[in-house]
Amino acid sequence: MFGTDSKETLPQRFAQSHKAWDEYMAKIWKNLLHLVGCEADASVIEIGGGNSVKIGTALAQSGFKGSFHLVDPFEEALAEAQRLYCELLPDAQIHTHTTTLAQAKALPQNALLLANHPLDDMILAAGAGPHDAAELFGWTAIEHEQTIPLSLQVWTGIEHHPDMLSGIKDVIFAEWRAAIDTLKPRALIVSQYPSSTLKNAGMNGLNRHALDILKALRGLYASALIPDEDVQGVLNRVKHYNDKHIGKEVLNAANWLVARF
Repeated sequence: MFGTDSKETLPQRFAQSHKAWDEYMAKIWKNLLHLVGCEADASVIEIGGGNSVKIGTALAQSGFKGSFHLVDPFEEALAEAQRLYCELLPDAQIHTHTTTLAQAKALPQNALLLANHPLDDMILAAGAGPHDAAELFGWTAIEHEQTIPLSLQVWTGIEHHPDMLSGIKDVIFAEWRAAIDTLKPRALIVSQYPSSTLKNAGMNGLNRHALDILKALRGLYASALIPDEDVQGVLNRVKHYNDKHIGKEVLNAANWLVARF
């Protein structure tokens, strides 16, 4: 397994609290942000974070005082994210953009472009109707397992139509490519490790197709990628707690895109 073997088992709080998992993931993000050279006064763009604060917590631990741009099409989730980030980063300038990646305007160039596990959500949002999409992603409570049955329903509808699924993947890939070409970020970090929550809910296919998009983006920007061995060295400094999912998937450099331009 990847990561550090501290001879500890997975703390129970990880299974009981999204906050605890956010704090664990923040350790990874803090190390990766250091790897790409994120200064305290940098401009940062986060895509589709909802009100998860993994990236914000990592920045707070690094004394971030720069400009932070949150991009999310769902107003309620974005409002909650803004509240949380203003608390976490009192010395930063927090800007919100209620829009999709494809439609985002007024974002700075030469920023750090970041996203934690966005591609499965983008697939679901593309295949859901407006009402279902709002129910899936417009929540404000951090404990949101109640959305799993609807996610499964939406994913089943997408999976049963291969042509639609292929088209959705092509559109998402094109949106990321266009955004990167337009924004010209100086660094890009995107994670898309397989989700144990999706797997346990019968949506492992969604994991696979989301990872396909990440692999395509890694291929497109291969010349800008920080070598996997360097990324893996950073990930290996984080405890795996003898958990196979963490040690084989979350801490696997192949499931991350880390690039400098």
